[in-house]
Amino acid sequence: MIALVKIFGHIQDLNRESVESPHLDEERIEAQVLFLAEQLADFDRNLPSTMIFTSANLDLQIQRGVGRTFVALHLGYHHYATLLYYQYLDQRRPATSNGKMLANRCKYHATAFCDLIKTSNQRGHAEAFYNVVGHMTLIASSVLLHTLLLGEDDELPLARQRLEFNFEFLVRLGEFWPSIELMVNLDRSMLFDDANF
Repeated sequence: MIALVKIFGHIQDLNRESVESPHLDEERIEAQVLFLAEQLADFDRNLPSTMIFTSANLDLQIQRGVGRTFVALHLGYHHYATLLYYQYLDQRRPATSNGKMLANRCKYHATAFCDLIKTSNQRGHAEAFYNVVGHMTLIASSVLLHTLLLGEDDELPLARQRLEFNFEFLVRLGEFWPSIELMVNLDRSMLFDDANF
């Protein structure tokens, strides 16, 4: 987790710089995104065999009593990757040679995050009932919403199903963490403000 959090720090720095910089150099930003993407890929490739996310490994980690920690590691991985690629969902950004691929990676990781939340809740003893997971789920849901609004026809049914599950999960999470309702309402108001509704 420590190695993963270090990569996340660089992702945060890049995203902050991208937002605060008045003159974006798309090529430099994309080069940094690809560099950080390689670091995430190295992290994933170098996981010990029992730490790779598989159904059997999830069962093993649950038996060891660390199922929730195992799930948290993989949720973090997919969330950080989603944040790294998130800017490429914006169709108003200047086109780059890798923009479409990076947008697809964002969708992939957001989807993997949502599927992992569902799997961990169905298994028991691996649920991710942490307050921060509410925020992470909202980010992943915004990617699904983007897919629902602008995606291909074949993407829509699964995006809708995942959004419905995420909503149910957030309601359940809100039973433990009342601040979840505030996050959902804040994100909803920001979404409608951005969409000029």
